[in-house]
Order: sequence, then C-alpha cells, then structure tokens
Amino acid sequence: KNNLLNKAYLSPFIKALFSKKSKKTINRKLAYSLCVGLIVETIFLFIILNTISGGFIYSYKFVLFIDFVTFVLCIYLFRIICKKFDYVDYISKEVESIKEGSIDYKLEVRGNDQIARLANNINNMSEGLGKAVDNAIRSEKMKTELITNVSHDLKTPLTSIINYVDMLRSEDIDDNTRKAYLSILDKKSKRLKILVEEIFEAAKLSSGEIEFHIEKTDIKELLIQSVVELDDKIQESRLDFIIDTPDEPIFTMADGKRTFRAFENLITNITKYSAPNTRVYIDLFVENDTISIIFKNISNYRLNLSPDEFLERFRRGDSSRNTEGSGLGLSITQSIINTQNGTMDLNIDGDLFKVILQFKICE
Repeated sequence: KNNLLNKAYLSPFIKALFSKKSKKTINRKLAYSLCVGLIVETIFLFIILNTISGGFIYSYKFVLFIDFVTFVLCIYLFRIICKKFDYVDYISKEVESIKEGSIDYKLEVRGNDQIARLANNINNMSEGLGKAVDNAIRSEKMKTELITNVSHDLKTPLTSIINYVDMLRSEDIDDNTRKAYLSILDKKSKRLKILVEEIFEAAKLSSGEIEFHIEKTDIKELLIQSVVELDDKIQESRLDFIIDTPDEPIFTMADGKRTFRAFENLITNITKYSAPNTRVYIDLFVENDTISIIFKNISNYRLNLSPDEFLERFRRGDSSRNTEGSGLGLSITQSIINTQNGTMDLNIDGDLFKVILQFKICE
C-alpha cells in the first residue's frame, strides 16, 4: 500500500495534506493554499458564468473542466516545488550535522540552480573549515615543537657556558687550561648570539618588520660572490662544488643584501648536511623570462621529512640534532625569497636534496 502511494502521481500532495511528518512543513502550507485556491476559483467561476450565461449545467461542466486543468497543472507545479523544498529541508538537516562537528560530510548536489549552488558552496565551506581545523591542529603542534626545539637549542650552549664558568672559578686549573676554557666560552657565547639573532630575524621576516631595498641586481654575480665568501667552509666540508652559470650578467629586481643572505643560508646548509666527498651542483639558467637557480646535494642523513616539514622553523635534517644549526635557515631563506616575489621549492628524491629558486628576469 505504501509503495503504491509513493509511486502515485498525487503522493506528494496527499502526504503534504495528511502525513504527520508534514504537519509543520512548507509543503503542507502549500497544499492547503492550493486547495483553498481551487475552491475560491470554482466559486468565482460559477458566479461569473451564471451571471453571463444564466445556464447552470453549462457553467457546471465548464467549471469542472477548468478546475480539472488547473488542478493537474497545480499538482505538476506542486511536485516540482516540493522537490525543491525537500532538498532545502535535506540541506538544513545536514548543515545541522556540520554544525555539530561533522565537517567532513559532503552534501549531495542536485541540479544546477541556486539551491544546488548553495549546496556546493556549503561543501566548499565545509572543506575550507576542515582545512582550517587541520591547520590549527598542525599549528598547535608546531608551536609545541618550536618551544621544545628552541629550549633545546638554547639550553645546550647555556649549559656549556655555565659549566665552564663553574670550572673557571676553580683555583686548581693552570693558565693553559683557563685559556682553553675561555676559548670554548667565547665560541659557545658567539653560537648563542647567532641563534638568538636568527630567532629575531625569522620573527621579523614573518611579521614584515624587515625593510627590503629592491633594485636591479646581477643575481649571477651575487651567487658567485656568496660561493667565494664561503670558500673556507666549502674547503673544510670536503665537497666538490660544480657551478654552472651563463657567461653574461643576469638581472632581477631584488635586495642584494637579503638575497646574499639567502644564498649563504643554502650553501651553509649544504656544507653541514651533505655526505662527505660528494658533489654539489649549483645551476643558474634562464627560461621563458624566469631565472632558475637549483642547488643539489646528497644528504648525509636520512631524509624522512616532507618538503613542507623541512620549511618549518627549527626543523633539522639531522634529527638527532648533533649538527650545529638552528633549523631556521630554510625558513628564513623562503621568507626572503617570497618577500621579493620569488619562489622557493624543495624536492626530495631518496638522499638527493634539491632547492629550486625562481625570480623574474629584469632586462
């Protein structure tokens, strides 16, 4: 019986009138309005036709015909409108679920009208909300890791400084030992100073407090200069640097000082984390008005982080943190490059670590 009712053409109309579930719905109000409209129409037609023709039988048949046609059209429109109202009701219930926390739920998009677009927008909003929640969780996790890593990196040199100061207070040490301790203290204090400066630099770059002086810059010359400046570190690292650049100058709009700092960070990272006695490739080339600089090296440590994780502050390629460094180098470099409308991407393939910088060429 229920199946026959569901399949019947009048079923939406009958359900709207008599179903308990439809008691406070728009469908019932619409069905009542339809019934009242048909009754008013019938009375109105009877009065008009009787006044004009004076024939009750003629008026009766004509009115029935008009009522029948009107009723069929109204039922047809009622079914269409009810489907839309049912869809709106479905969306309303699912939005309640999303409000309660089911942000991964996707609404069914039916048709291509305003209501369908609304459902699609709700899906997009739900997806955006999900991403925002994921980012918030990730951000909270990063804050915890950042505090842990900063504490570790500050604690190590501070502990050494405190220990050596305690030993220097002893009257039983000779002058040579005292000088050695002072040398170590000097090294540790400078290391601590560099770490604090890097933390401040990263914070200022993130907040946009550092002013950039953008001007036409020969980026090829800047790259070669940074390699020359770090020649001592390169020699100590026992790495074979192979640099390939065009013969002519390559110009872009950049802050020379900050860009030099970015190159310095990348080359310093390479000398710290590359496998000994391996080759390092630095290639600069121009393609389609875009300058690309690619740094490639073989890591001395297992690369078990994603590119995005490497760009997080205080992330280190050396997970045991035995290598000196703050883990801020890549984060600072990315901020410098992005602020100058450049891009920085990382690519990891096994032990191969690749950094790709891109700038717009300036004629």
